[in-house]
Amino acid sequence: MKILVLLLILTTSVLISGCVEETGKTPALTNDTVAVAVNASGEKQDASEISVNSGTKISDELVQDIKTAVLNGISPFAGVACDTINISVGRKNNDYEVKVECASKSVPFIDKYLFLYDSTSKDMILQSYVLMAISERDKMSAVSTALNDGEIQQKLMIYKIHSEPMVKRILPGDAKEYGGVEKTLFSVTWASQDKKPVVVSALVDVENKAVVKKWYSETGESGSTPAPAVRQGT
Repeated sequence: MKILVLLLILTTSVLISGCVEETGKTPALTNDTVAVAVNASGEKQDASEISVNSGTKISDELVQDIKTAVLNGISPFAGVACDTINISVGRKNNDYEVKVECASKSVPFIDKYLFLYDSTSKDMILQSYVLMAISERDKMSAVSTALNDGEIQQKLMIYKIHSEPMVKRILPGDAKEYGGVEKTLFSVTWASQDKKPVVVSALVDVENKAVVKKWYSETGESGSTPAPAVRQGT
């Protein structure tokens, strides 16, 4: 993997509970931009950039290992190119927490991943994700499929929810666990802005135009919202 540019980073990203916190300290690691991207078909190609930030001093070899593991671990949605990949690395005992953000020029939202990198086995283990880099066409198709479900329509009317839904992609492994279908599904979730939060959510199979599973919550208690949301984090 050919390194094109080495730039010093003026701020450090530290992973805390899956979030990035700016410490304002000069990092021990430089930022390197490389000529690698993931195109709309999920293939690696020359173009775009990958940057690695760390508040912990790590070797150049480890940086390369983590970048390789990230490229193998991310799952861009078909038709949406991953143009820029930002990787934040933080120590967790003897291993590393790796937070990844993948942005595309074609859509306004990004994909986020939280991995645990095992420094001994060099395995990259997916901890949680929020995948919102979805084309407008697929997003609208998922929303339309959810709204065609009579029970979803009824709940939205009863709870008087008029907000725009949040659409996230659910990876096949979690889709199988929570919806019984091992394929990419979409989570379509509406939430009220009242003092007593209400959530209406559907797990949608866009290809078959079907709602696989539904969840409702009038109190926001744990376990009442879609199970994939737990793995997805925030």
